[in-house]
Amino acid sequence: MRLFALLAASSFAALVAPASGFGDEKDDKKKAEVEWAKEVAVDFIKAIQTQEYIQARRLLTPELAKEFEKRVPDAPAPLDVGRFTSWEFDADKVSPDKDEVAVRGRLRGKDGLIEHTSAFSIRLVKAKEPGRWRIDFFLFERCQEVPAKK
Repeated sequence: MRLFALLAASSFAALVAPASGFGDEKDDKKKAEVEWAKEVAVDFIKAIQTQEYIQARRLLTPELAKEFEKRVPDAPAPLDVGRFTSWEFDADKVSPDKDEVAVRGRLRGKDGLIEHTSAFSIRLVKAKEPGRWRIDFFLFERCQEVPAKK
């Protein structure tokens, strides 16, 4: 009787374990892809924030890099994100083909008695080189200013 119970329990475990493990593995891979894409977005925001525009361009798709170069010369503060000291991601979505990730979030900063916030959207696409993500779209919305909380 004990042998039967042991066999039944191990058979049940063998049936359940691969199914749950398989789903977890796919979810883990998806999460890792999204996290890696987000790191590219973070590097882009940092490069813009510190006015390292050459480095920022390197994270863009070739098409967007050309537009960026035309519109953002190496001049002081062409993109006004220097006042922001932190950011957070509010949402991320992966395309059905798993070759595109959209992230949305908020930039935050404080300047004396004023708090600044700005929503942003960044869309990343898989580049031809394996494991590389490039920014294909970015939008920093107009800054909202409110009195800082004490």
